[in-house]
Amino acid sequence: WNNGCYVGYVLQFRVADIGIMFALILIGDAALSILLTAYADRFGRKLILFIGAVLSVLTSVIFATQTSYLILLASSIIGVISPSGNDIGPFMAIELSALAQVTRDVDR
Repeated sequence: WNNGCYVGYVLQFRVADIGIMFALILIGDAALSILLTAYADRFGRKLILFIGAVLSVLTSVIFATQTSYLILLASSIIGVISPSGNDIGPFMAIELSALAQVTRDVDR
């Protein structure tokens, strides 16, 4: 199940509310992408990826335990989740640049 099925079917949110949540997820991901990739090299990629992992876990716990629309909405803005269930969040650019740094030229 992706997030849309969960909030739509299980929690019985209105379609408009789901649309607002997904729009805010995308806006939050875009803002986090710009902010975190701008500072990833300054603070270290490992730290930024660790922060991303913590945010992802916290968001998952909130989505698994809460049913309040406002709590889920706030979590979806600052959390690291993907509307599609794929790994397209704000940390993908950092992950790819880190992989390029540790991969030999021959293996790229």
